[in-house]
Amino acid sequence: MSGPKGSLLVATIRGIPIGLGHCYFQTKDVLWLEGLRVDLAYRRRGIAGRLNRALTKHGRARGAVLSRLCTSIQNIASQRHAEKVGFRILQRFDRFDSSQPLTRKPAGVYQIRKYRTGLWRQIQRWPEFSEFRGLYSDGWTWYPITPRGLRNAAEYSRVLVTNSDGEISSLAIISTDKGRLTIGFFAGKRTQAEQKARYSRYRLAKGGFQRVRALIPHGSSLTEAFKAAGFKPTNSILVYQKILRPSREKNKDGRT
Repeated sequence: MSGPKGSLLVATIRGIPIGLGHCYFQTKDVLWLEGLRVDLAYRRRGIAGRLNRALTKHGRARGAVLSRLCTSIQNIASQRHAEKVGFRILQRFDRFDSSQPLTRKPAGVYQIRKYRTGLWRQIQRWPEFSEFRGLYSDGWTWYPITPRGLRNAAEYSRVLVTNSDGEISSLAIISTDKGRLTIGFFAGKRTQAEQKARYSRYRLAKGGFQRVRALIPHGSSLTEAFKAAGFKPTNSILVYQKILRPSREKNKDGRT
């Protein structure tokens, strides 16, 4: 079953649903897989693998170059499944959380409400862009950072920046959902990361959120900044990728 928000594939036995999976295009080249589930009574029969292969085949037929998915580092079965059907780890992200609000707003952090010419070129030059593999997260989904996506994020007040000598010196992409604010991408110096982390805790007090979250590449120097800002590690997420067809535009990280 396909629709404007993607395709849902259901596995059945004698007309009874026993598994399902969902996929959708994040860009014209990148397919995201999610929600793969198999009834407990029918596991270890290769059904998950068939669903995954069918979804990626469906995406490839419609032009997908890459297919991606994620799973918790604690979900060993899901990791084995991903590797068995040809996915490889693209990046590990550590999740940090805080539920402690700050009452004083950190100076120098503000939201931009309009896309600035040259911002896309600038963000690509920061080393964190490669460290994040050109992705940002809303918590459980990782999206390619694109000029259009960056423009939309700015227009919806989801881009936080700091300035230095009249130029943007750091940038974070945030999302808000179900009482949670998430920092899904950051580029800039450690001191600026700590500023933005503290700003997100300030939003706990002012924005009606119950929790703030950050997804940071494993082993990143940014880790200490978020710990210093009062965040605690709670989980790690593995983002997997499978190349579906060669792309001349593909770079060393597999992005297009």
